Amino acid sequence: MKPTALALVALFLSPLARAGEPSNAALLAEHTLGPVPHTAARDQGDVGFCWAYSLSGFMEGEALKKGKKVVLSPEYLALNHMPSLMYQFLPIFQYVDAKGFFARLILDIVLLPSISPEGSASFSEGLSDLDAVGMVPETFYKQKFPMGKDSSGKPVEIHPSLQEKITSFVYAKLTKSDWVKNYEQNPEALRRDFFDAIGIHPPKPTDTFTYEGQSYTPITFMKNYLEFNTADYEEVVVVKGQYQSLFDKLAAAGMDMSSVPPMKLPQPLTGLDQKAVLDIARAVIQDQTAVPVTYLVYEDQKAAEASGVFSPANCQNGKCAKINGGHAVLITGLKENKSGAVDAIIIKNSWGNIGLDDQGASLKAADRGFFLISDDYLTQAAEQANSNGWSILAPKRFLPGR
Repeated sequence: MKPTALALVALFLSPLARAGEPSNAALLAEHTLGPVPHTAARDQGDVGFCWAYSLSGFMEGEALKKGKKVVLSPEYLALNHMPSLMYQFLPIFQYVDAKGFFARLILDIVLLPSISPEGSASFSEGLSDLDAVGMVPETFYKQKFPMGKDSSGKPVEIHPSLQEKITSFVYAKLTKSDWVKNYEQNPEALRRDFFDAIGIHPPKPTDTFTYEGQSYTPITFMKNYLEFNTADYEEVVVVKGQYQSLFDKLAAAGMDMSSVPPMKLPQPLTGLDQKAVLDIARAVIQDQTAVPVTYLVYEDQKAAEASGVFSPANCQNGKCAKINGGHAVLITGLKENKSGAVDAIIIKNSWGNIGLDDQGASLKAADRGFFLISDDYLTQAAEQANSNGWSILAPKRFLPGR
């Protein structure tokens, strides 16, 4: 998710935001845990690749602990995610009659948002992508999406035009059974045709490059240089209702999934309450390891940008209602109260040099890009998004029964 002029609405600015420093009593914690080793906060630009920035920032921090300073390419991972997800969806596309009104609705409101630039992958899907495509340093592949300009010089968002190209490709190819069958047999053709359609060509997972005098492919770079093993981690979702995969959501939307072959979509760990998951996050932070986290951003976004704090206190009557979108960031520290409970998490954001420092303490420090998220803000996300809630990615050794 990226804050843009089009996405923002007139928001209620609390005294917390106007004061210029965090002063909400609920967030004046007794103890700050962290920060863990981390790289500088970055700006994801105009395209919603926050989940890829979260994962790449996590991998950078883990490499830093090994004495390796590296800047990774979130765009490499995010761009490769889209054709990968399309390939996973082929069994669904195979059974969709795009001429029908209901099928068009399914495509427009469920499938296309999942593979849009403003969409996001779950961390489970992200790990699956990393297994398939690996990771590269930004010195090998750098692709940024800044705001563009129209013919009159007025700033415009790039991602809508990118989404138009994605939508055109989906309707031209993936709604035709012959193309779907071809792509099922030849996933590389899907990848090639997709990137031809959007006019962007990231490296292939088999391409070679040199880094610090050694030759790698994206997969061997992740394995041998970063020493990152996706099998060591698992996503944990805090959800009020029953967790729903995309397959479940399509069925809930009324699509008959009985004739669709089962899809091997990665499933996160569920069944833990918020306190248990925050306790896991605390244990991981104490281990000097960051924690990728997804959550919902509400209408307090503008107040949070000004104050560095996501909290229901920023919303009218202390209750946030309108969801601006989903977001993924990186927990680098925690705020604990006198009893040891977590009052707030400190996150490294991907919105550039705004927010607080990495102690979650000041708007004035040079090392900005960090925010506080109160525990009741996370509670709200779990209660209002019954099938999604919020989630973290944690080493399996910290999870119960793993």
